Amino acid sequence: MLIFFAVFLGFWADRWREKLFEREREKQFMVAMYKDLQSDTMDFTLNIKKSNEVIANMQKVIFLMNSPARFDSALSIYYYSRSITLHSPDYEPNQRTYEQMKYSGELRLINDRSVADSVTGYYSSLVWILLQNTYIHDRLGDYMGGAENIFDGNAFLLILDNKPDSEVVKALPLNKYLTTDKLA
Repeated sequence: MLIFFAVFLGFWADRWREKLFEREREKQFMVAMYKDLQSDTMDFTLNIKKSNEVIANMQKVIFLMNSPARFDSALSIYYYSRSITLHSPDYEPNQRTYEQMKYSGELRLINDRSVADSVTGYYSSLVWILLQNTYIHDRLGDYMGGAENIFDGNAFLLILDNKPDSEVVKALPLNKYLTTDKLA
């Protein structure tokens, strides 16, 4: 009987030690995931700001291109048009900890079901955000394809190289734009 009790206590102690280890691993993963979420929050906030700047610049381009001053405002239009491609948001969420937990089977360590559901829900929602990234990049490609028919690429390169306005103005085509086609 004493041998049975000793073996039982050995198994119980081993299981208890394993539970303590799992609790510690859960805490470590939760801290890492919290840091990932903080990083995501900062990146997402920055991307919202960048998106708002891009939208504002698009509105400026549209307004100026439709105004009688579109030839006098060519330099500004070029800058706003170029900034749309330079500041276009690209949000890449930090999924490192979640992916590590998912593929190692350690998501099971999250004891609180509501926390586990929230974690899974958050990371599942990122699929939609990443899909939006793809859509934004596709639309940006469309924009750039159209822009190359309107704006001189040399001027865009000078803007990218932070050249003075005087150099950019010299690079503009004689009529300021590559086309006067309003549809383009």
